[in-house]
Amino acid sequence: MACAPRHPMNKFTELLIIIFIVLLPLGSLLYPEQSLSQDVYTFSVNWQFTVFQVILSCFFIYRAQSLFRTTFFSKNSCTENNKKATLGDTTNSGFFHKGLWAFLALIALLQLSYGLNLGAKKLGYPAINVILPPLNLSLVISLAIAALWEEVLYRWYGPLVFYHVYDALYKHTKDKKPWQKVLVLFTEIFFCLIFALAHLHEGIPGTVNAFVSALILRYTVYKTSSFIPGFIAHYAYNLIQFALL
Repeated sequence: MACAPRHPMNKFTELLIIIFIVLLPLGSLLYPEQSLSQDVYTFSVNWQFTVFQVILSCFFIYRAQSLFRTTFFSKNSCTENNKKATLGDTTNSGFFHKGLWAFLALIALLQLSYGLNLGAKKLGYPAINVILPPLNLSLVISLAIAALWEEVLYRWYGPLVFYHVYDALYKHTKDKKPWQKVLVLFTEIFFCLIFALAHLHEGIPGTVNAFVSALILRYTVYKTSSFIPGFIAHYAYNLIQFALL
């Protein structure tokens, strides 16, 4: 059965929304207290923004699963194997496979954080004093929602929008291969970089950690065709980090 045509402007509209949302956290850099030179960072739960994250995350998941049928890599956008908005091999998406990659991603994130902390101390970077609220149910829920928001936006829906815009631009081009590598590289680096810049308040080591972590989590999406393993690893990592602080 043929795929239903979609107006290209829908993709470009979503692209503009995504660009606005991913650039929104960078607005905090306009304030002096959110600079690389700060030595104290106060973590607080903003429930208004948390509700905003939940609503948009659900919407993005719905859009990715119900509207998108292929990626920029696909040869045929109407095949049954490409009905899910995925990136990578959809055959290796069983429970054990996802669980294994969630565990591997968590180990990689912890090793990365430990190595960067050691390197930062040797290089003389001052540690940022993070002031946390009491560990309670409110904080646990907030961390889960924050991890879900970041995985859906930066590692799942956002890149997919970019790839579908590329597909709309080059759908009449016979040979997409010369552009594929360049556009894929730009998309992956763009979302990793934006994610890292949104963590500038954690200092240079924290920003580097966010960038490499984004690469790890994005690769987890590629290997599992799902944002869920990355979300589990991300959430578990945040809980461990907060428990150790």
